[in-house]
Amino acid sequence: MAFGVVSAAPDSGDGAGVAAVVAGVCDGVATDLIAAGIPEDVASAAPQAHALSKWLGADAGVV
Repeated sequence: MAFGVVSAAPDSGDGAGVAAVVAGVCDGVATDLIAAGIPEDVASAAPQAHALSKWLGADAGVV
């Protein structure tokens, strides 16, 4: 699951305007379930779906 879509890429010159760039990927349980093959609607409905599965702090280690 991607998040933080921003219009930051330069115009490609094809008349389509500014391209969207994905700023990051969700580190939630639902994303892990989807990566394991669970359908997105089932993974998103899981009780822990929106809990963080990775830590982004000074002591996070390799994420």
